[in-house]
Amino acid sequence: MGASRSGLRDGPGAARRYRGGTCGRRTRRGDRHLLTLLAAGLTDAAIARVQGWSERTTQRHIERVMAQLGAPTRFRAGLLATRRGWL
Repeated sequence: MGASRSGLRDGPGAARRYRGGTCGRRTRRGDRHLLTLLAAGLTDAAIARVQGWSERTTQRHIERVMAQLGAPTRFRAGLLATRRGWL
């Protein structure tokens, strides 16, 4: 088992994470706010300032939400979140 590009470990649930999101789990309230900020076009640094997080923490949150959605890009994350009614 190795680490994938997003830093998540490969394993039994890896394909499920990247294909269809993590088992259909619903988003958290904070994830919706994060997705809203992403959809507004804010950079990681700007999101970090708004949220009161470090830039690295912001990147980790974005990676987690993208993995949950099964999205390879930020744009695709916004598209999938909208389709699922998260935004």
